Amino acid sequence: MRTILIISVILHIFGVVLVSNHYIADHKKHAVGDSSSYRTFIHGLEYFSQFIGELDDKHMKEENLNLLINADERLDLAQRSMIEFEHSMSSTDLDMSGVEVILTSVEELMFNEMSTYALNNNKTSRFTVMQSSINHLLEKLPENYDAHHKKEFILLINSIH
Repeated sequence: MRTILIISVILHIFGVVLVSNHYIADHKKHAVGDSSSYRTFIHGLEYFSQFIGELDDKHMKEENLNLLINADERLDLAQRSMIEFEHSMSSTDLDMSGVEVILTSVEELMFNEMSTYALNNNKTSRFTVMQSSINHLLEKLPENYDAHHKKEFILLINSIH
């Protein structure tokens, strides 16, 4: 009786390990991703570019600063949404490091240029470099995420440098 109980416990443990391993492997294969976060990420980048495009040296400094603040907020929203999307795809081999490098460099440049503009009232043309970087990134990124085309999506994102 004792032997049967020990064998039963061992088989039960083996079954649990087998089922959990299958679940983990199956979950990795079917990770969906959060299309809403990805859409918010893309829209944040588009609005960033739009606000930077509205800058004009003919505007008052306060109006341009408001546009810059709005653009910076959209960039922050895009980055947070990208992180949410990246977490929703954590069980896949998605590598958004190329996108992260571009966004980080734009964010650092944005901080420096906004500070300089606020203090010295320089030309707004200095912000077009950031706008062109984001526009170039938007051209490379898929417009939306579809779980049915996950492999192609991941390959495209992983190729961005």
